[in-house]
Amino acid sequence: VVEAALSTLTKAEEKGEPDEVIQTLRAVFEYLVEAYSYVSAPPSLEAVDEVVRRLGDMEQLKMKDELKMSDDEYENNAVKEAAKVAEITLEQFAEDVGKFLASMEEQDAGFEDQVKQLLAQPGADTPEQ
Repeated sequence: VVEAALSTLTKAEEKGEPDEVIQTLRAVFEYLVEAYSYVSAPPSLEAVDEVVRRLGDMEQLKMKDELKMSDDEYENNAVKEAAKVAEITLEQFAEDVGKFLASMEEQDAGFEDQVKQLLAQPGADTPEQ
């Protein structure tokens, strides 16, 4: 479905369809990509989101002076509960988080390389007029 939406968008652009049509097709395509990403997300990603949400809750409880356990206990419980909600083991969660972090490091390194290449180009430090 996502590929069909992209194909339709591309053909419409090639035909020179009106801007409103292109914008509508692009919006449909972007929605489908977002929906596909959401339903295709691995359970560990759901668990990471849950941990982040729970840690945000912890900060709120601390601000209200309602946290009834140590930060470490709360964080450990957050990870355990998030893994349980995502129906994965703690070992799987830890392994997948390691993969996520490695991927993020690769992306950061690639970004830094791109910045270095851009800055090495003549006139790179001159704002465009």
